[in-house]
Amino acid sequence: MATSTAPKRDVDGRLRSSPAPTRRLEQGKVLTLTAEPQRGAAGHAGASVAGARHFLRHFGEMFLAMMVGMWVLAAVDAAFFAAAGTSIADVKDSAPEVWGLLMALNMIVGMTLWMRHRRHSWAMCAEMAGAMFAPAVLAIVLFWCAVIHGDSVGRVEMIAMLPAMIAVMLLRRTEYSQPVHARARQPIG
Repeated sequence: MATSTAPKRDVDGRLRSSPAPTRRLEQGKVLTLTAEPQRGAAGHAGASVAGARHFLRHFGEMFLAMMVGMWVLAAVDAAFFAAAGTSIADVKDSAPEVWGLLMALNMIVGMTLWMRHRRHSWAMCAEMAGAMFAPAVLAIVLFWCAVIHGDSVGRVEMIAMLPAMIAVMLLRRTEYSQPVHARARQPIG
C-alpha cells in the first residue's frame, strides 16, 4: 500500500495551494505535487528588495511633488503679493513666519495631489501633511525664540520635513512599500 508524502497545509504556512487529494497509483507511476510559495513570505530576500525599491521610489515621487508644488504655487504667491503691492522677498524679510507657513502649504498641496493621484486615502494624506506642517511650526517657534535667523526658517523647515516624512512612511511601511497597482483596486476615501 502506498503512502502519500504530500505536504500538509498546516505544516508549512508558505504554501498557497492546498495539497492534492491522495489517490492510489498504478504500479510504476509517480505522483508529483508542487506548491507555490507566497510572495513576501519571511526569508525571501527578493520581496524585501522590491519593497525597499517601492518605498524609496514613493519617497522620491513625494519629494518631487512637494518641490513642484512649491515652485508652481510660488508663482501664484508672487502674483498675489504683486497685487497686494509687495513681493516674495519683502515677505521673507518682514514676516518669515508667513513665508514658512506658505511654503509648507504649497508643498503640502503638491504632495497631497500626487498622493491622491496614486490612490492613497485622505487619512494617509493627512498624516503626511501633518508630518510636513509640524517642522514649519517648529522652525517658526525657533525663530520666535531667537534660536535661528529669519533667513533660516525655510531651510530648517525643509531639513526637518524630510525625516518627519520618512518617519510617517516607516510607521505605514506596508502601504508605502507596495507597488502602486496594488492599491489601484482599493476605493479612494
